[in-house]
Amino acid sequence: LTAFCPVRFDEARDCRVILTPKGQTSPAATYIIKEDLGKNHIIQFRFKGNVSLTIDNKSGQGGTIQAIFLDTDPVASATPTSSLIAAPTAPQISSLTLVNADNSQDIQQLADGDVLNLATLPTRNLSIRANTDSKNVGSVVMNISGSLAYNTVENIAPYSLFGDSNGIYTPWPSIATGSYTAKVTPYTASKGGGTAGPTVTTNFTITDVKKSTPVSKSLYQINSGGGQLSTSKGVFQADEYYSSSIDKIASTTDGITNTADVALYQTERRSDSRVLSYNLAVPKGTYTVTLHFAEIQWTAARKRQFDVTIEGKKVLDNYDIFAKAGAKTARTESFTTTVSDGTLSIGFSSLPSDGGIDYPSVAALQVVSATASTGGKESIDSASLPEEVILTKSAVYPNPTADGKISWVLPVEMQGNVQVKLNSVTGGTLFFKTIFLANPSSELSLDFSQVLTTPGVYYLQLQSQGQIINTKVSYSGK
Repeated sequence: LTAFCPVRFDEARDCRVILTPKGQTSPAATYIIKEDLGKNHIIQFRFKGNVSLTIDNKSGQGGTIQAIFLDTDPVASATPTSSLIAAPTAPQISSLTLVNADNSQDIQQLADGDVLNLATLPTRNLSIRANTDSKNVGSVVMNISGSLAYNTVENIAPYSLFGDSNGIYTPWPSIATGSYTAKVTPYTASKGGGTAGPTVTTNFTITDVKKSTPVSKSLYQINSGGGQLSTSKGVFQADEYYSSSIDKIASTTDGITNTADVALYQTERRSDSRVLSYNLAVPKGTYTVTLHFAEIQWTAARKRQFDVTIEGKKVLDNYDIFAKAGAKTARTESFTTTVSDGTLSIGFSSLPSDGGIDYPSVAALQVVSATASTGGKESIDSASLPEEVILTKSAVYPNPTADGKISWVLPVEMQGNVQVKLNSVTGGTLFFKTIFLANPSSELSLDFSQVLTTPGVYYLQLQSQGQIINTKVSYSGK
């Protein structure tokens, strides 16, 4: 026989439970429960026989008979067959939630150590709600300390820091950045009365930091085979810095899929000699090279295959644009490389001896700075790496030059120290000098007669105050 008896204690004292067989004066079992004020418990007993159940305090005051249990097979005495079980039901806080007071929608659970950035949250009108997992909650006391302090007692759910009107949350008034500590305690009675449950403490920080727009680190953005072009990725300069014994350009007016920059993929640089290279003057360091492709001629695989090398290392072997992307579909391939000689070399080859088919082809290329070296006279300290490349064309005259002497008209005025470097198409540095300009100047007079001995194309680079300007100069010889 099992009896369940709810017991409520109105004072902070011990409780005594006595079980006495019928007709006897001595109890068969006595249990003492050590309890606090106002807690509810379910007490379970299992006995066989006629038993009187008495519950009182230890001094015997206020004892009452709660029940008499009869058995169909009475016995002279009764023996308890299981012990007393007490099940506490103290109120509990399960979690805290950050709430959008504009629409009463939950934003996120508020956990200890959270950083709340007002600049990235969906609203600045915020509230905090305490969530409970017990029905035995009469009120919730909420205390916020820190940059601003708030104290409130909520008697009806939702238990929110600043109250609500029929479920519409009142926003945090004059919210301020800083560090905060929230202490939330549930109680069994209203207005913070009755028995208190465990206090939940949550530390959090409020900031207001807007995301900054990342500074472009692109040293080069070249529209291969085309002119200067504005795109979603910024301005791509007109095609230059390439080297090919037999130049070839291909283009189409058809649409290109998989891109928002259709025009960037409608022109491409090829080479009838099946060998093509770009040699770009850069500071020593590490770079990400992104190559842009689209097959604008063939509609089947194995119609065009070529290799790509960066700094002498093969990065694409028998690359087939159609096999990778299909016809007239944009595709990019990115690689990381380290430059130690001041020139970034990118090569394309479709020589039959290497398994090549048709001409190599590239629609555009980008070079983005990752790190910079600090060793050697040609290196540039990482703090002075260019933030943005000037893509406006500069002018060199005479070009070609017969004696190695030129004037370089710059797109902007320069003043102070400027670094000038002249590279060969193979990447070797022939000239490197720092020139001091006492007054603002947009034209430089340069003499390369001592270093230019072989007719051909050479690459000029100027760097000053975080800007890089690149151009080409041709030497015809005397």
